[in-house]
Amino acid sequence: MIRASIAAVTLLTLGVFAGSAHAQGGCCVLPDNGTGTVDMPPQCSLFGPMLIDNGIPGGTIEIDAELGTYFNINEVAGGGLLGGASATFDAIISLTMTGTGSLNNFNRLISIQVACEFHYAPRTAGDPVQQFAGDVYRIVGTQFGDPDFDILDIQAGSFFVAPSPGITRLTKIGPGATDPFDVESFFDIHYAIHFEGAPGSVLEGFSGTTTSHGVFELCPPGLATDVAGPALPLEAESNWSHVKGLFR
Repeated sequence: MIRASIAAVTLLTLGVFAGSAHAQGGCCVLPDNGTGTVDMPPQCSLFGPMLIDNGIPGGTIEIDAELGTYFNINEVAGGGLLGGASATFDAIISLTMTGTGSLNNFNRLISIQVACEFHYAPRTAGDPVQQFAGDVYRIVGTQFGDPDFDILDIQAGSFFVAPSPGITRLTKIGPGATDPFDVESFFDIHYAIHFEGAPGSVLEGFSGTTTSHGVFELCPPGLATDVAGPALPLEAESNWSHVKGLFR
């Protein structure tokens, strides 16, 4: 899991953010908010892997997670740990669960409402390409009384678990001042999942807390961003080593 996440981040920093100064639309295209940039957080889902492996003898639960359906959004310019903006909002995290080993017949889709706070470094509104660091400061939500989980609790981000840095890149589509932006973003999100199995379910008598991390991206797996032109190298101030260093 850790090696896979590091490899994914390395690939992203070496070339996934590719395109010309005026890109074609990819999987997340958002309008100019009238000030030459895009509101944060981008109104596109984040997709990434999660795992429950503590408290289940002989088995694990692998999770394909989607964080989306953002609402109650409040973006504050100049806020947050990175000095650019902070955004608080509510969201829905959808967990597609697949059991392995002793739980190889376990398959569930569970959705939980979560409270979130993301922080962003400064960006220059009006630039055709805006690339800036970010941090998942917190994601938290709990579900009670599920048929399989008496308690299913998720805590993630720098506040609860460990630094969860990332990078966002906005690329203008077309030369017009009001043209939309192609948005690319990823975060290495550290999380803790606590569960207690429900009576009568396959998880009865099981409980545990798994702490791990996964790389979450705006595009779902297998859907590459369609941008035109040669690759643009990541700016030195936004490479992965620097981003991680911001949170030490």
